[in-house]
Amino acid sequence: MENSFKKFLAKSIFISAGFIIFVVLSIFFFPKIYLVYNFFTIGLFLVLTNLIYYFSVKSLKGKTITAFTNTFMAASTIKLFVLLIYIIFYVFVEKENKGLFLIFVLVNYIVFSVLEVVSIIKRRKEL
Repeated sequence: MENSFKKFLAKSIFISAGFIIFVVLSIFFFPKIYLVYNFFTIGLFLVLTNLIYYFSVKSLKGKTITAFTNTFMAASTIKLFVLLIYIIFYVFVEKENKGLFLIFVLVNYIVFSVLEVVSIIKRRKEL
């Protein structure tokens, strides 16, 4: 495993741990608004973000930027469709706290996307 991927993996696990701590504290202080799917959401973002980073960095080593662009855009599209399916599933299954769930997913999306893009840009400058 590449050193840059290990660093990225450590950062994403650290961010996930922060979200997990937040969820545990929110369960402790606000048990009535506990969302069952919060832990799954964190895991989903952790896996998707690391996969996108891995394949994007792998495609950066290609001879052209086109390979990277195609890989990154395809992976991001797949990520968005997976998240859309997950959100639709949640909305149909769970009747309460939809707004809190959507806010939690949005915050996760923004945080992990910023981490992903900033890390890919840094990696691109190293090559």
